[in-house]
Amino acid sequence: MHATLCDILYELVQNAVEAKATLITVDYLEDEETITCCVGDNGCGMTPEEMKQATDPFYTNGEKHAHRRVGLGLAFAKQLAETVGGEFLLDSRKDEGTSVALVLPKHHVDMPPVGDLPYLFAQIMMFDGEYELLVHRKCGEASYRVTRSELQESVGSFEDSSGFSLAKYYFEKSEEEVKEAIYGKNHA
Repeated sequence: MHATLCDILYELVQNAVEAKATLITVDYLEDEETITCCVGDNGCGMTPEEMKQATDPFYTNGEKHAHRRVGLGLAFAKQLAETVGGEFLLDSRKDEGTSVALVLPKHHVDMPPVGDLPYLFAQIMMFDGEYELLVHRKCGEASYRVTRSELQESVGSFEDSSGFSLAKYYFEKSEEEVKEAIYGKNHA
């Protein structure tokens, strides 16, 4: 079971990488009332029938994960949106890509905790493969954007733990700047 919103976002990005996307975008937008998360890619995409099946937790085509008998990423994202009275939007076109958006009320009693955004953002940069990933984080008027290629140029190899640690540190500092812009320097 997913414990945080970050767990769901991790799976959505993993789906994009496994769909052979060369460009993946992650938008995490926050205001006082809502969190909007969008993951888009230019991967293999899905037909309308495949989209319907992709939100069924008990369906898998057996190709992507031969050892699994269930597919959970999109199903959990949809279930979360329905549980908290939010929105789940799925758009996909075969051979063109997929876009998933969640619009979630922050203060709903059943809203899971967000989780560790800096850890998530660093983690999704580390998936194997040749792809560009753009993370856009916005909270109120404060925001930052980071691409995988820029981050890799700054931290070096994603092949070892030091690269991951430096990437996580970068995102932690970026998050601190966002929080500072919103709450002031005394925000803990």
